[in-house]
Amino acid sequence: MVSKGGTVRDVTIGDCAELQHAIGEHQTNGYHGKHLFYALLAGLGVFGPDAPARLKAVMLPGQLTPADLVDRQGITCTAIRDLLVDYLAERAVDVDYTTLEDMARTLAGLFWRDLEKHHPGIDSLRLDADIVTAWRERVRMVRDRHGTPIRPRVNAHTVFSWVRTFYQDLTRWAADEPMRWGPWVAPCPVRDSDTDHRKNRARRKAAMDQRTRTLLPALPALVKAVERQLKDAQTCLATGREIPAGAPFTTPAGENLLRCAGASSRVYADDPATGRRRDLTVEEERAFWAWAIVEVLRHTGVRIEEALELTHHSFVAYQLPTTGEIVPMLQVAPSKLDQERLLLVSPELGEVLTAIIHRVRRRQQATPGLRLRQFGTALECTDAVSLSAPLRPRRPGDPAQLHLHLPQRRPRRQRADRARR
Repeated sequence: MVSKGGTVRDVTIGDCAELQHAIGEHQTNGYHGKHLFYALLAGLGVFGPDAPARLKAVMLPGQLTPADLVDRQGITCTAIRDLLVDYLAERAVDVDYTTLEDMARTLAGLFWRDLEKHHPGIDSLRLDADIVTAWRERVRMVRDRHGTPIRPRVNAHTVFSWVRTFYQDLTRWAADEPMRWGPWVAPCPVRDSDTDHRKNRARRKAAMDQRTRTLLPALPALVKAVERQLKDAQTCLATGREIPAGAPFTTPAGENLLRCAGASSRVYADDPATGRRRDLTVEEERAFWAWAIVEVLRHTGVRIEEALELTHHSFVAYQLPTTGEIVPMLQVAPSKLDQERLLLVSPELGEVLTAIIHRVRRRQQATPGLRLRQFGTALECTDAVSLSAPLRPRRPGDPAQLHLHLPQRRPRRQRADRARR
């Protein structure tokens, strides 16, 4: 209204989209993407009854055609541009839109548009050896808008694979439609060794190992942090349950809280310093599951997927043939490597699993599911609202066993048959 004049009733959807684009260009504090102003105006009926409920529906361009995907790269050679459009139109039947967009960005942008920038006037897919060598070197580096190398390209082998597939498809299609594809058949500029993923996998494995070695010294600090967080949360919850409503108390962290009144199974407390109401029951619950998942992963070394698929049936009792002693074992379901494993349950791991079982049995209702997200080294624990949570008690009618599960994987043969179908 300040920029264009008028009243609130004169604001249009286009004005909202223009404002959102301006916010995205000039602000980087996380506000971009929040469309509360549009929701308020739409709720007042400013845009009419047929207006979209969300501004994102107006701003999203939707799926582009192969011609639009190619034209975004600004190719100057019309013949090559038409060839790429026809090629992508043929491949669009076999691949999803994300793959098609990646193909268009690679072939039209990283391949041909890059050749046009360094060799103006080029109009043939038959490339000289020096041109191919220079292009391969450029592709292996990520560059800024000025062409300055920034860092090595991680997926350079994927770029080479798309270009090699493009040349091979033209050669194969020319046998069926020589008039359409025959004039574009040319020797492939990408060698078979350029598309080999073994070097990339080796580099990725080396980077993962180095990251593990870098973060390993921080593991004791993480363990102490989750233990301290759990102890403080349990102390705070126990204090809140013992004192009467309206009474003040101090948390182990030195915060002054006021016990809230009300008949509820949860314990609430107000923070006078911030004016925020805290749910001490949820804080203790999240602190426990954060501690539990850290301890399980630390003592077993399993992957997150394997930890979430642990069930009550994963506990196996093995009797030593010599002494007859019963040894507890943990059976890990096949995951990434499709191999089943048996792990010895140490006393420390046994204490953690015992604590988890006691908590699940004590609650007799849906328990918080463990959902891990990696923000650096942070772990986030969120609540589940259904009995399909990774850790849950048994349902009525189930055997008298505690289910620590999670959906079972299909046997390998069943998964293969399903994939073939």
